[in-house]
Amino acid sequence: MKINTILIALSISGLTMACGSSSQEKSVQNIPSVKAEVITLSSELVPEQSKYSAKIESGQSIKLSTKLMGRIVKMNVDEGELVKKGQLLAVIDSEDLNAKKSQAHAAMKQAKAAFENASKDYERFQKLYEKKSASEKELEDMKTRWLASKAQLEAAEQMESEVNQYLKYSRLKAPYDGIVAKKFMDAGDLASPGMPILAISSDQNFEALAKVSEKDLSKFQQGNNVYVEIPSVKKVIEGKVKHVNYSNQYSGAQYLVTVDLNGSDNSILRSGMQAYVMMNDKASQKLMIPESAIVRKGQMEGVFIVSENNKAQLRWLRLGRKKGGKVEVISGLRSGEKIVESPSVKIKDGTPLSF
Repeated sequence: MKINTILIALSISGLTMACGSSSQEKSVQNIPSVKAEVITLSSELVPEQSKYSAKIESGQSIKLSTKLMGRIVKMNVDEGELVKKGQLLAVIDSEDLNAKKSQAHAAMKQAKAAFENASKDYERFQKLYEKKSASEKELEDMKTRWLASKAQLEAAEQMESEVNQYLKYSRLKAPYDGIVAKKFMDAGDLASPGMPILAISSDQNFEALAKVSEKDLSKFQQGNNVYVEIPSVKKVIEGKVKHVNYSNQYSGAQYLVTVDLNGSDNSILRSGMQAYVMMNDKASQKLMIPESAIVRKGQMEGVFIVSENNKAQLRWLRLGRKKGGKVEVISGLRSGEKIVESPSVKIKDGTPLSF
């Protein structure tokens, strides 16, 4: 009786499992396929490109100083302000110079009057000498007096010119259109000869200053055309190698390469921008996939490959650099395999695919 009971139970269990298995198979078979665009992978010739960290700098920059010792009474600009050529930037106290200018001008007028009188007397004595009405010695005395007054006038004019020249240093003006890159002093500070007051950088002429390692230095020659990427404005512009510094004595272990950007759109450039100088190398065969094919989960990146039974199979990859809407595959795929070009949200691992 017990044996019959056990046999009946096993039979029922077997029927249940068989029914369950049949139900699962029907469930799998009933999963609808998803239409997908598929591409077959093949390696392609991709030009190599080296990138070097760089910084955008003004190709024309000057530190403005004065030859005067005096207090700054006016500062008309702030850092970062755009200025025009000839614009008054700062004024230095010039009361002493104005007094000297008045004195020099008075001395010049006095010397000019004395010279005019001496010129008239000399001319008169020349005529008297021709008429035998004046001696040779009297004529020589008049000539000496005339030459002395002429020298005094020239000295007075030179003194007035020097004072006027120094007065120009009391008014700092912009030497060209540009931007105030740095203020070293402000109103109330004491200016002295040779000490910088302002730094002005041109907003028209820009350069990219790149740092290059010793092994890559030979790639750069004066006149070479290169590309400069500026991430902050999402632009790549053309440039030309202007200068290669073959000494790294004052730049650490790297060499400085200057790239001229004068042919570019200066309106997007600013001194201090981070940039990359790019140099094209030889092309090589690489496996590239479209960015649209990539599936991301956290830090992981992969694609749906097409299995032998036309099902989506998720495979994680190791990817490299991006170029022109494609990404380099370092490992995880090989030529000849098929992947889903732009997987929809309906495609999961194991989803049947139709083409």
